[in-house]
Amino acid sequence: MLSRMDRQKFRIALGAILRDAREAQHITRPDLAERVGAGLSRATIARYEAGERGIPVDVYAVWCEALGLDPLTVSARALDIM
Repeated sequence: MLSRMDRQKFRIALGAILRDAREAQHITRPDLAERVGAGLSRATIARYEAGERGIPVDVYAVWCEALGLDPLTVSARALDIM
């Protein structure tokens, strides 16, 4: 089990990977919110990308799909960077 500090590091790493992938594809936060749905706002996406909040698994799966990413690969990369 990850400690509280490790969970925070994981959230930050995961958010950075998702933000970098979004920016590399020139997708804005409002565009991503529209693709993901789930009532996401630009501000909520910013909080997730900053690691301030954990991303619900259902939102995470759709977010990765919207960016053409494999959720398991992204999670493994986040674990590697933290």
